[in-house]
Amino acid sequence: MAAATAAAAAVNYSRLKLLCILEGPGAAVLSHALTRGTNKTAAVTLLDYLTSLPNTSKANYRTLSNKDKRKAFNRDEEKQIANDPSCQSFDITLLHKSIRLACENVAGLSEKCWQDDAVMEGLLTKIKDERNKVVHERPKMTDKEFLDKAEELKNLFIRALQAVKDKYGVSDAETTNITDIITSQIQEICQAFDDNVILQMSFEKKLHLFKQESVSHLREIYKQYEYFDPVSFLSESSKRVHIQTVFSKLVLKQQPKSLDIDSLDILKYLTAESQSSQPSQLQPSQLQPSQPVQDKRPRLAVVSGVAGSGKTTLLTFILSEWLKEESDRRVTHLEEYDIVLRMLCRDTDAEDLETFLGLVLPPSLSSLPVFNASLVNYLKHCKVLFLIDGLDEQNSTSKKLITNIVNTTKYNKNFSILTTSRPERVNQFLALTQEDYKQSQMSIEGIPVTKRMQFAEQYCTSTNKDRVKEFMREQGNKTLFELPLNIIFLVTLFEENPNFITKNITPSILYTHIHEWCIEKLRVRISKDPTWGEKKPRTLKMRIKRVVKEMYQVALRGLLQDRLNLSDEGTEQLTDCCEREDLPPQQVLGAFFTLRLSITNRVYEENYSMPHKGMLEYFAARHIMQHLQDGSLPGSGAIRSLLEATFYDESLPEQGVFRRLLQGVFQLISLLQLHCGSLLESRAIESLPQDAAQPQTRPLDLRGLRNLFWHVAGLLTTEETPNRSENIKEVIDLLAETGAGWDEWLSLVEDTDYNESFLQAIAHHVTENPPDGTVRITDNTLASAVALLPRTPATTVELWLYNEKKNVETVLAMSDYHCRELCLWHHYWHPGSIPASDTVLRAIHRTCLEEFMGHLGADCVALLPECLNELYLAVSSDEHAASLPAALTRVASSLPNLWRLAIHVPVATVTPASVPSPLPDISMVVLVLSGVNKNLMKEACQVAAALQPTAG
Repeated sequence: MAAATAAAAAVNYSRLKLLCILEGPGAAVLSHALTRGTNKTAAVTLLDYLTSLPNTSKANYRTLSNKDKRKAFNRDEEKQIANDPSCQSFDITLLHKSIRLACENVAGLSEKCWQDDAVMEGLLTKIKDERNKVVHERPKMTDKEFLDKAEELKNLFIRALQAVKDKYGVSDAETTNITDIITSQIQEICQAFDDNVILQMSFEKKLHLFKQESVSHLREIYKQYEYFDPVSFLSESSKRVHIQTVFSKLVLKQQPKSLDIDSLDILKYLTAESQSSQPSQLQPSQLQPSQPVQDKRPRLAVVSGVAGSGKTTLLTFILSEWLKEESDRRVTHLEEYDIVLRMLCRDTDAEDLETFLGLVLPPSLSSLPVFNASLVNYLKHCKVLFLIDGLDEQNSTSKKLITNIVNTTKYNKNFSILTTSRPERVNQFLALTQEDYKQSQMSIEGIPVTKRMQFAEQYCTSTNKDRVKEFMREQGNKTLFELPLNIIFLVTLFEENPNFITKNITPSILYTHIHEWCIEKLRVRISKDPTWGEKKPRTLKMRIKRVVKEMYQVALRGLLQDRLNLSDEGTEQLTDCCEREDLPPQQVLGAFFTLRLSITNRVYEENYSMPHKGMLEYFAARHIMQHLQDGSLPGSGAIRSLLEATFYDESLPEQGVFRRLLQGVFQLISLLQLHCGSLLESRAIESLPQDAAQPQTRPLDLRGLRNLFWHVAGLLTTEETPNRSENIKEVIDLLAETGAGWDEWLSLVEDTDYNESFLQAIAHHVTENPPDGTVRITDNTLASAVALLPRTPATTVELWLYNEKKNVETVLAMSDYHCRELCLWHHYWHPGSIPASDTVLRAIHRTCLEEFMGHLGADCVALLPECLNELYLAVSSDEHAASLPAALTRVASSLPNLWRLAIHVPVATVTPASVPSPLPDISMVVLVLSGVNKNLMKEACQVAAALQPTAG
């Protein structure tokens, strides 16, 4: 009790007092100016008053364009204006904006008077600026300094009141009365504002202070996250970049329908009443507005993506956007939140939300008896966006924190959660939260081909830009470079050694180059060190390699324990190894790990951590390869035995028959989960004794190790082991146990230098678990499909090809497979002068083709089968426009199942006179006119009229 009293006595309320002076008497001065500077009555809202200003008015609002008038107030301000016609509840910022726009005879919006404290405009601006300074700069002052500041503000208010009197002819009596009231209020705040006064404040006022204090403090904290160096471990000199500079719009897909999402609109899926799927560009039937679905549950969205896909970057960008003024933001719907809270699942700072808030919010908020309630209680009355990064990186501490947040927020619609994860951890989290949250699921597909070079250029020097550009062009649609991190790795390596690049580059090859470069840079640094460079220089490289091998072992152990940070034991193990090898621990660890700041019980600590989880998995894969290569493991089940030995030796002490039985229970749950989903596992674990669900008794979960096996598979195709074929078969079997399906197998083939045994091992699992329905093949998996499909049972395919140039020979290799959909996107959206899709259509098996998109000549329309349902065609010239509609009319009767016909016409390439006949009467006819500007508006209307089907 004595400690709490002492803590309360130590609280300095000067800043809160200044805030009360400015937002009480200060706001009253601005409110008085707004009242006297307008002719508005108390019953009319400010927006209604502004829209009805007469032509004689000299208010600045009348000088705005219609577009600027619509943007004059943000959504929250408009709501506040609508709710308070008297304007008495407006804060200083809104009052100042209202004065600038609504008051008569004030200076123009861009005039310097607003910064001149010799006139009314400048005095009112200074009051607003003083308030912002107190909120954002958080001044600390002695009692005397506070009293001096309070006197300074009182004089400022009196001067402003006098300026209002002079401009608008306010009576002496009214001005004197307001001056006396304001002076009295300032004295009361200075003399009586203590703990007791705070305790007597209404909850609403405390909540207002809570929001202001929290937002101001968080903004200062978050500024440090805007600058980052994704490859700090590769360079001695930091190359920190600002997130706003390097952020590239990512390709997001809404699942399960795989519809495109603009990454700048991602928060729409947390705020909209209706979360129905967005309409596809190619599905006009979905363009009808859907009825809003009332759902009072809070919102939760999960963004999944593989390592390096940009999940953390996306959340950091959203955080950076929140720091900007609303009018400057690119991310929509951020204005709907009072507070944004960011948390990393790799951290170990707090086990519950109350503790977390105590760490990230100002200490004054948790100092009793100021707010006299838990911080969570105040938070529940705020609109809050949680940005939770890395569900797949949860440790035992952060897992408790996330569980506590989910349980706390599920009853409050004010809370929204946006979280990221690797794909393998998404279903379990969604299953646990599906009853209490309105859910959305999205996946990051990475950076689109058209944006990759632009992204790379931000890390390039001018001398290498052309060579990098040429290399990226050669890679085409390669999945490897969808991932921002891989592009950064590539450019970083290219800057150091352009000759390392080969055309056939895979993830494992890229990571191996990065790793070898780190080792070589470390060797050079140590060799030049005046202290360490003289110690056994001839054995330096070998000594470094021995320490690195130790890192591999520590990495595998950390990966199996869901930990990116080095544990105390791991740090000690590597430090001891460095000392044994006569190497400087700090330099060696700094070459492969980054130092991260964490907070435990308000104590800041620095811990070594892998810079990216992908690097941790690569190191762990290296440990497995090391044992496979030295023959220290049995041929059959070698990889699994190493994983189990590492996992159970570290975390499962021998405790008799019960412990072994418990292992068996967990293994049975894992098998059942393949058929019953993640929910079964989570409920089964909840039903076990509390100590049974702890990490030391959990089974080895292979689902989170897919990327590890991916690296092992990639390394096995480029490096020799004594039992290589057997090792390849085992790693493919382990990948299958992680739930890998057709898409993953195609990607694996693309990402490796595969051989026959590799393909046969995959084909075995595809045969055992064939894909449901059709399989979709895109540009970057086309070659993989050609290699894999002949070794698997016959299946039906969907070809979605985006590239401009198609390898017809590669498509011909698919001719033995029934094609249900053939979508040549580039041909449809960017048609050339000559139809380019004819050869591809001729190359495929068409007997079950239900959808076609592309650019066909009139004579090729006859090749379309009667089973066709949907047809999307581009028109590219006058000659083409003259022949295609007639050809479509001729074949329409032979296409009884065709219900949708979509025609794309780039208007600049077609003249209305060249269209002799309309399109045929189909159930749904869609016309897309592109490239339409004001000069082509008339031609566009004429083309539409000429193509209009006779039935309308």
